[in-house]
Amino acid sequence: MKRRAMLVAAAAAATGGAGAQPAAPLVEAAGRGDLAQVQRLLASGAGLEQRDANGRTAVLAATAGNHVEVAREL
Repeated sequence: MKRRAMLVAAAAAATGGAGAQPAAPLVEAAGRGDLAQVQRLLASGAGLEQRDANGRTAVLAATAGNHVEVAREL
């Protein structure tokens, strides 16, 4: 199973990340600590469940960057 995961990762890297998930604007804004953008995205209906290509949610991105106010907003 571990070998299969490595092969999948290698194939994605070789094809320029083919199969990667589309951009996750809420996760990106949270990771930057951009509270105003996070609030705008939430107001426009952005889903808290969206994930970036690495599988991170907005809450994870905010906490990893130590963006406390953004994490509280989420």
